[in-house]
Amino acid sequence: MNNKGLTNSLVAVTIVLFTFALLFIFARAVWTPFNTQIQNLDSSIADNITKDKIDDLGIYLTWGDKLFTIFLVVLLVAYLVTSFTLPAQNSWMFLLFIGFLVLITFLAMVLSNSWTYMLSDPVFSAYSGDVPVTDYVLRHFPVFIFLVGIVGGVIFYSRSNEGGSGGSITDSSMGGQEF
Repeated sequence: MNNKGLTNSLVAVTIVLFTFALLFIFARAVWTPFNTQIQNLDSSIADNITKDKIDDLGIYLTWGDKLFTIFLVVLLVAYLVTSFTLPAQNSWMFLLFIGFLVLITFLAMVLSNSWTYMLSDPVFSAYSGDVPVTDYVLRHFPVFIFLVGIVGGVIFYSRSNEGGSGGSITDSSMGGQEF
């Protein structure tokens, strides 16, 4: 039934986390010059009340790291719940999963290096202190993805049903009926 294991889920976690972090850091980098330009407008174009309201919108950009952390926890819990609940059939497919895990870890390494390179640019380096959890996770992304993948894979493939009926319960008082 599900011989791919959790490969699709792990790829989704990897790409979604990186995309979220990338979009957030771009939003931070775009907001600062935009807000500066708005605040420097003449009062005849935008009154001070409007400027203050626009400036107050910048508080929402401080939520990025908190949202990333919540998103990270939700995705990891969903991944592990999936590894507990999806039906597993072939434990030998774990070897194929390990091969896919190496490829996904390589993808995570490329994304991690991209993140580090991007934050070395002066435009983005000013905002790396605003996202400590995001920065830590993405700088250690290959190790993080590999460990999560191994834990999920071991949980998923250790529940294989190759040995027969697995955990069926029979009741001798009901004539050996299986539940």
